[in-house]
Amino acid sequence: MIDGADCRSGMMDFAKPVLRAGEGETTSSVKDLEQIYKEEKKHFELLQTAITELGGDATVETRSADVAGILSHGILQMVTDPRTTIALTLQAILTAEIMDNDGWQILIELAGELGQTRLKEQCQKAKDAEQIHLQSVHDLLSSMTLKEANFENALFESSGVDFKHEEREKAPTTEIAPIKNTPRKTKRPVKTG
Repeated sequence: MIDGADCRSGMMDFAKPVLRAGEGETTSSVKDLEQIYKEEKKHFELLQTAITELGGDATVETRSADVAGILSHGILQMVTDPRTTIALTLQAILTAEIMDNDGWQILIELAGELGQTRLKEQCQKAKDAEQIHLQSVHDLLSSMTLKEANFENALFESSGVDFKHEEREKAPTTEIAPIKNTPRKTKRPVKTG
């Protein structure tokens, strides 16, 4: 059964990062996340309409919706935690996008099996958009990770320590004597009487 909460759980993962993304990110990054959020909302509405058209009730929380909520709960906790950096938020969003992509693929196959051609086409369009979301989030995360790595490298270089030099002085080490593999002597209880 197609479940509106499956999409809702993915859409909710974008609410907080869009608001928090302005904490030092470029305007284009914020716009990318805002666009993804808008498209996720449209996907949610598409599924609500599809469920209703197929005779279902989009407001009922099924077991599938409950499981989707549980799965996305960890992602949502990470995204809303004030200690979570933007890069970590993007990792969480990337996880949600991977789940969304797979979910749309399943819906495409299900709609095809049920002979719902129009719904299958709509799901395919949504999956195509999800592929773009996935790539956008991946690219943004990769870019941020590279920036962080370059920043850390610059810090090391500015410290005056040459971490790349092959013949750097080794810190004095203490040798540890090998453990001898000798059997322990044990006293056996003496039987009396």
